[in-house]
Amino acid sequence: MRAAREAGFGDVSDRMVTEWGRLGLLDTGERVGRKDGRRGAFYTWPDNQYHLFVTLLGKRGDVRHTKALVVIPVGIWLYWGDEWAPLRQVRRALLTSVELYGPPASWERAEANAREVVASLQQDGAPGEQLSRLHKTLALGLHSGRLDASTLRPLVAQVLKSDGRTGGWGPFGWDVNQVVDMLRATTLGVRRIATATDEDLTDARDRLRMAILDYSVSWRRLQELPGYGSTFERPTIDMVIERSCRDLATQLGMQALAEEEGRALPRVVVHDWRYPPLPLLPLRSTLNQP
Repeated sequence: MRAAREAGFGDVSDRMVTEWGRLGLLDTGERVGRKDGRRGAFYTWPDNQYHLFVTLLGKRGDVRHTKALVVIPVGIWLYWGDEWAPLRQVRRALLTSVELYGPPASWERAEANAREVVASLQQDGAPGEQLSRLHKTLALGLHSGRLDASTLRPLVAQVLKSDGRTGGWGPFGWDVNQVVDMLRATTLGVRRIATATDEDLTDARDRLRMAILDYSVSWRRLQELPGYGSTFERPTIDMVIERSCRDLATQLGMQALAEEEGRALPRVVVHDWRYPPLPLLPLRSTLNQP
């Protein structure tokens, strides 16, 4: 803490460090014996955790809720690896993220989220009764964190718009089953966070890294897609970090979907992952999630 104060953060306290450790913003310190004869516990952290702490302190003003900062340790683990943020810390951070990205705590928020989803899926002139049924089903599922595929498929099929240029919904031409899987993956993944094994989390990271590499190669081509180009953001470390919790949850959800269908996802080994320099402090101020 003395080093953090020397870096210009004068409001650091033992209580803050303890709370941030509970949230997963920081790893738990290593308890060591005091050499000054004083009573009480004394804890130390490695240098990497100090750099993380200073980064988090510098980003507090960019978010409405301190918990939103969990994307930073999770994103660092995703991008740079266990050396910078150990898996035990990342697990706590992901559990904290459930409060932000998990099932909406209020029915009003669940309804609003469901309304946004329906608006993105519906074709022009879709019958109002079907839209209302899909909206209610989605709101109930989002609020409970459980979306039933057999209930969703016929409802989505009745209203889903299809793009003649892609042969299905959206830029990749998804069919009804793919759209329903997409909707269910995140909710299943959020529920899986609490029970995921170390292997599950590491496998989800490998799959997400592969997806990031694939996107980095194809994003310029995707930006040229008529009607969809503006939706594809330039791949940056900021984007990776900001999306880290939700994207890892989605990967865990894809694991859960595969298990439901009695199949195993093939292992992914990322051989060509490259680490950039580590300028953590210049992360741009776009972590302000609702």
